[in-house]
Amino acid sequence: MDLQDTVARLNQGLATMADEVKLQDLILRSLQELRAQYRLSSDRFSPDLIAELQRAAGLAEAIHEFRDAVDDASDARTRDEAMDAAWQLESLRARLWPPVLEKRLDKELRQLAERAASLPEAHTLIRGAVQRRIVMELEGAAPPVRPSVARSLCAASSDGLGQWSETSR
Repeated sequence: MDLQDTVARLNQGLATMADEVKLQDLILRSLQELRAQYRLSSDRFSPDLIAELQRAAGLAEAIHEFRDAVDDASDARTRDEAMDAAWQLESLRARLWPPVLEKRLDKELRQLAERAASLPEAHTLIRGAVQRRIVMELEGAAPPVRPSVARSLCAASSDGLGQWSETSR
């Protein structure tokens, strides 16, 4: 394909493509074609064109990082993880320069902020995990309860503690 056609197709995609996967694919395919053409006749490439193509290559890398960050955001289980993912997404803002990708970034950040509000904080999950581990260790270390004693336990009192009946003492 001709140099000008490849560059025009790349510029058209940069201006209009909303799907970052397709845009990344277009950039990578176009750069591969242009590198092959550059090897054949480098004199056809101006310094401005080379700088523009380097910027497009940087965009392809930023799109890859963006996709990874979106995956991380969807896997966030705590508010802290969601905030880390939001920071990671926000750090890509300057490198995702086509307006269509900037809008997509804003959308992902909005959705992540809404989701983060309903996620628990990390220390809450850790505390719950520690409590479950302690209960399991205590249950594992406790001697087995005889069936006759277990039947004699009364219902839990209002303070949440079980009471022994007179027959079990």
